[in-house]
Amino acid sequence: MNQLKQVLSALVVLLILFGSTGYAQDQSVTEYAYVADFKINYGDMMDWMESHYEYTVPVLNSLQEDGIITGWSVWQHNTGSDYNWRMVFNTSGWANINNFWNTYFERMPAEAMESSMGMIEAHRDNIYVSAAYQYAEDANIKYAYESQFHINFSDLEAWNEVWAEKMKPVIEGQMSSGNSAGYYIGDHSTGNKYNRIQVYFFEDWDHIDDFNAALMGSMLSDPEEWKTTGSLVQSHDDIIWELVPYEIAAE
Repeated sequence: MNQLKQVLSALVVLLILFGSTGYAQDQSVTEYAYVADFKINYGDMMDWMESHYEYTVPVLNSLQEDGIITGWSVWQHNTGSDYNWRMVFNTSGWANINNFWNTYFERMPAEAMESSMGMIEAHRDNIYVSAAYQYAEDANIKYAYESQFHINFSDLEAWNEVWAEKMKPVIEGQMSSGNSAGYYIGDHSTGNKYNRIQVYFFEDWDHIDDFNAALMGSMLSDPEEWKTTGSLVQSHDDIIWELVPYEIAAE
């Protein structure tokens, strides 16, 4: 156990300072993405991660093997927001969302649930309908740049046109050049005020700046169009996440 704590302690430091290591992650995306965000006390982060690897990972793997979820990933906060831990579960239908939580709590040991609850300072859930997504083949994803938008429902059609005509070609061009490893577009179903999320995936930190320069450069090239597009946005937030490895490498 002491050796595990030493490994986890080193992993926490590496994630906070340098980002995650290059472990493969399941990129399965189906009809719904359930996003659970947590604010974990930083003093408890090592214990939280120990519980994650010892209890949570086996349960999540069993849920995927049983077909209740089609994939999952875990992310640690880098920039933006008060929440520093994110769990994403992909499902093939709404019924599986309720089935997921019921089965998850049944399979989690009571002592693990009790100890984990004391580490959580805040929590929120959001459910998104998968609208569009694409991943680079054999991508070694390490970072996710999430842009959240609150768009008036009456303006969503206009926003979708901007996405298809202006943003998507630039994003796919960045994928072709190797600056981006993929994207996910989600339409809000349940949760907070943001009804559109656009998540861009990267293999290297430096690619984030190059990607944003290309995307924003394209959007700002026409001041009148930028003004029109900006008027569709009621509020906006950006967050950068770092992928948490699926497992700790064996010594």
